[in-house]
Formats: sequence, C-alpha cells, structure tokens
Amino acid sequence: PASPQQLLNEMLSPENDVRRVAEVKYEDWLEQDPDACAAGLLGLCCDVGAGGARLLAFTLLRRVVATRWPGVAVDIRRGAAEAMLAQAFGTTGPPSNAAVETCAALVQQGLGLD
Repeated sequence: PASPQQLLNEMLSPENDVRRVAEVKYEDWLEQDPDACAAGLLGLCCDVGAGGARLLAFTLLRRVVATRWPGVAVDIRRGAAEAMLAQAFGTTGPPSNAAVETCAALVQQGLGLD
C-alpha cells in the first residue's frame, strides 16, 4: 500500500466501494508480506496521532497475532512486545485499552519469541 495509515483510513471510509477495495488490498498485503503488514500495523499502533486508523490497527494486529504470529519475523515480534507494553503502560503516551488487549493477545501466544 501507499502507506499503512492511508490504507486503514480507506478501510474506515463510509463509502462502501472504497472500503471494499481497501479490505481486499489489506488481505493481499497480509498474504503477500505478513512481516511488512505486521510492522506497518505496529507502527500505526504506536502513532498517537493516527486517530481511527490507530484503533483499527490494534484490532488488525490482534488478528495477525492470533492467526499468523509464529510466521512473523522474530525482530518484529520482539518489537511488538516491547511497543505494546510501552503503549499499555503509558511510557510513550496515555495508556490505551487497545494496547492492553493487544498485550493480552501477545501473552496468549507466548509472545512468539522462540
């Protein structure tokens, strides 16, 4: 995608056609490059200025954790664990319930750090 934030903003569009195309692009991105997708979502989760795209990124990252996490590169998984803990406990901004839920998903997967 041009940018993860642009793609997620399009997924949040009130226009059905825009949203459907963006959802297909997201699925293609996840299928073709799960590492880049996970890293892009993680970046948005840490961007307190990303608005609604940030909240959607938390949701999508939890889905990636639940379905594809062992296949994501170790450095991205390790970065996700550190970033979500920082987000959840407010060391990089105000605490976020979405970050806490994502931390819980990471813990359920054993963080995936072999």
